[in-house]
Amino acid sequence: MKVPRGTPRVNQQPAFILHQYPYRETSRLLDVFSRDHGRITLVARGVQRHGSQLRGVLLGHQPLLLDWFGGGEVKTLHAAHWQPGIPQLREVALLCGLYANELLQRILPREIQASLLFAEYFQLVKCLARNAGNPAMLEFALRQFEGQLLASQGVAIDWRNTAEGAPVSPDCFYAFSVDRGLHETPSEGARGQALLAFADGQAVQGWQMQEMKRLMRQVLSATLLDSQPLQTRNLMQEIQRMVQPLA
Repeated sequence: MKVPRGTPRVNQQPAFILHQYPYRETSRLLDVFSRDHGRITLVARGVQRHGSQLRGVLLGHQPLLLDWFGGGEVKTLHAAHWQPGIPQLREVALLCGLYANELLQRILPREIQASLLFAEYFQLVKCLARNAGNPAMLEFALRQFEGQLLASQGVAIDWRNTAEGAPVSPDCFYAFSVDRGLHETPSEGARGQALLAFADGQAVQGWQMQEMKRLMRQVLSATLLDSQPLQTRNLMQEIQRMVQPLA
């Protein structure tokens, strides 16, 4: 593919594909998370033709080096190189990866550099692949990534203190709302014991993980997701309903 002289271009950019869509008869639109250029849209021309070299390279949750050109909202993919070392995500690990991708699609603005978050996402993908058979570790990795994503968008939560500055007590319950931030609640929140363990980086499990999951959903829904449900979360819940009677 010949690139016109003077056209802006980027070469060998580390990136992940968050999602891809059919485009016209033989092409695809790629929603890409890149290290230095943030979230961008690329058109991969002719990639759906039989024999296309790019067809087997453009995989989700796999590190890529991408070349593209163009100065508009949609750039043109010029080349893609797969970087080996991470197994393809499967089963529950794949659902977790799809959930993380949807969060990035919903929350990250386009073409805003987020190199630190890119590094955290890279670590998440490696963790999901490495712990595919350990649901507790998958859950913990997602909670950590959610916290990092919140912080990258200016919503850093201090899990050791309430929004009013009171220390979190292990035996009290806590919730989150837009108007009050993290605050103590009479019941039906997350216990302080879970918040403090999570703040210390401990791999919380069991009831602590379930309470942290509910609390993190409150924070995401109230701050960055505008209370709109995530498709992958609904999919996970549907799968759980299907397999529960078989347990």
